[in-house]
This record gives sequence, C-alpha cells and structure tokens, in this order.
Amino acid sequence: MAERPPVYLTPKGLQGIKDELKHLTEVKRQELSEYMGAALADGDLRESAAYDEARLLQSANEARIADLEELLHRAVII
Repeated sequence: MAERPPVYLTPKGLQGIKDELKHLTEVKRQELSEYMGAALADGDLRESAAYDEARLLQSANEARIADLEELLHRAVII
C-alpha cells in the first residue's frame, strides 16, 4: 500500500481535530455504549430497531475516530 500524502494543518486546525477526537473517544463512545446497553436490555435483538441504530451509530463513530487518527498521523503543521 502506498504511503498517503501529508495533510497540512495550522496549529488551530490541528487543535480542532484533537478536540473532536477527544470528544469522540471520551464522551461519544460512552454515550453510545450506554445507548447500546439500553437497547440490549430491551430484549429480542432480531427485531430491535434501537439496537440496529446503536450499532450503526457506534460503527460510524469508530470510523470517524479511525479517520481522525490517520489524519493526525499524516499531519504536518504549517
């Protein structure tokens, strides 16, 4: 796999990305974990729209976290 090009960021832009990543990992993960726990407590998962939604939201959150981490890995401050 070819190395991806650098991402040029200002210090302010870098801080914004770090802030979003912190929120997603420390706050949003916990909220989604609680939401999934509540959906699991509802019972039958085969017909649980709340559980399906929780899984989709958790998946989207984890994908965004991975994107931000990868972006930070490639970041070059200008």
